Amino acid sequence: MDAELNDMESRPSPVQAVTAQNCAASLLVAGHAGIRCVQWKVAKRPEDVEPPCILLPNAGQTDSSYAVHSLRSAASQWRSATQNGTRAALSVKENGKLRAMKSIVGVTTSEHYDMAWQVWQAFQIPLVTIWYLDHEDGPQFLSLDPLPLHELTERELRLFEEVSQRPMSQS
Repeated sequence: MDAELNDMESRPSPVQAVTAQNCAASLLVAGHAGIRCVQWKVAKRPEDVEPPCILLPNAGQTDSSYAVHSLRSAASQWRSATQNGTRAALSVKENGKLRAMKSIVGVTTSEHYDMAWQVWQAFQIPLVTIWYLDHEDGPQFLSLDPLPLHELTERELRLFEEVSQRPMSQS
């Protein structure tokens, strides 16, 4: 906000930052930006949960997701993910292995460097953990979590420091 008050462009913008924290919104933005996304729906009731799936709190950390593998556990997992129905949750069809990659200004050591770059272009978040399903046809975007500096390796920290010194352009 200080940057915007001083007539400087901030990255990410406040809208991008808030969008990234909401799973449904980030999936919509990512899909609009051409990023291949998971199949998902809002789970309003336990009956909306169709195993095998992953339940994700809509506004929360992806590492607190719930794997649902049977109808017997679906209702209790839904209650956990939605805090007894008081919060929204997404039901994501589990058609691949859940994975995460670190992205530093669109750069990653993962083999899915193209997704990291697309996420950077769409959200402009310099340090982010990108969650995705590793599907046989390629990665499917799931959500974003903050990437704290203390989780970076020395090599990643040097990369972040180096890239942070350069002007960043949209192109």
